[in-house]
Amino acid sequence: ASSVALGVVTASSGGVTIGDANGASPNVTGAVTQNGTSVIDTGTLTLRPSSTVNLGNGNLFTTIGAASTIGGLIVNDTTGGITIQGPVNDSTSISITTVGGITVTGTVTSSAVTGTVALTTNTSGAINGNSLITGSGITLNAISGVGNSPAALELSGTTISITTSSGAIDVDNDNSSAAVTVTSLATNNGGNITFDQSGGQAVTFTSVKTTNSGGGAAGSDNITLRNAGGNLTATLVIAEAQGDILLQTTSSGNIILGTVTASADDVSVISVGSINDNADDSDADITSSTVTLTAGTAIGSSNGSVDLAVSTVSSISAGTGGANVNTLNAVSYSTITASASGNVVLNSAGNLTLPAFTSPGNVSVTTTTGDITVSGITAATSGTVSLTSAGDISIQGNIG
Repeated sequence: ASSVALGVVTASSGGVTIGDANGASPNVTGAVTQNGTSVIDTGTLTLRPSSTVNLGNGNLFTTIGAASTIGGLIVNDTTGGITIQGPVNDSTSISITTVGGITVTGTVTSSAVTGTVALTTNTSGAINGNSLITGSGITLNAISGVGNSPAALELSGTTISITTSSGAIDVDNDNSSAAVTVTSLATNNGGNITFDQSGGQAVTFTSVKTTNSGGGAAGSDNITLRNAGGNLTATLVIAEAQGDILLQTTSSGNIILGTVTASADDVSVISVGSINDNADDSDADITSSTVTLTAGTAIGSSNGSVDLAVSTVSSISAGTGGANVNTLNAVSYSTITASASGNVVLNSAGNLTLPAFTSPGNVSVTTTTGDITVSGITAATSGTVSLTSAGDISIQGNIG
């Protein structure tokens, strides 16, 4: 058939197949659509045409079986939840919407260079599964979580957006072909967000946010973003209530900070490479109660200092390249480690309290307002120590 316009199709005890039932040679070459009153009411829907398929009406099926289409696949279901048994393949785009949850047990693949996959639960339910979703662009919109059962949802995408009204987001994205942009990760009502990137490409998180209108509790609203083998850019990351934030690169990769906020709790940044600001300014890169910065190379070696609006710096640790940190208010440091090479530069717009520490190079400590209290500083043999305070200077140990 050159094209098919479906009416009411019912197979209550079996399934409906559109195209060659054996999958050997598709016998529908034109567009597959539905007329205004069409409803497909069945158990399993199987699609094998060599054409586009638009089943956008309020259909009633529980399973999408094997589906192979060309030029675009649109499916809408109103039964209250579906299983994507698959494999589901289209050359251009895949859009599947249901009023309930979506369980992905077979692969979902949009094969074009700019191919897209969109899965949506628009009334209730989560998006979960144990199979791979592949597309240049992947959009997942859920009501009660993404990737919570049986494990993290597996993706292979280049541009990714995931939102859920409640519940957690937990996804793994493996992409070795191109840099990845995560345009949005967002959840509400106490859910945590975990995103693990692998494949050796850089990843940029444009907007990541946990929101909790009820105040939240410890262990909720946390954000964990990791990249194995590439740079990680955190443009805007916000954990509300008592949420913590962890940014981490493993194997290789630097971390670039835009605006990272966990006002009531902790931010930890752990980089195999460096930790830097994304712009040479004095705007807060991190706003939190406490912060830990750990870099295999330098902290604040590009685009000026790393700027902090925190009350306590639990630890800064730099390898090669030293540390350049600016705090925008009164702050107390617990641990300072600069192990290999480089200078230590610490500036503050308020009282600055420092532990005893050792620098492999020079040390410069400055307050533009407030006092300096330091327990001791040891610089390199040929290094210098400079203390410049707008207020008093209290030295409780050796300096030199």
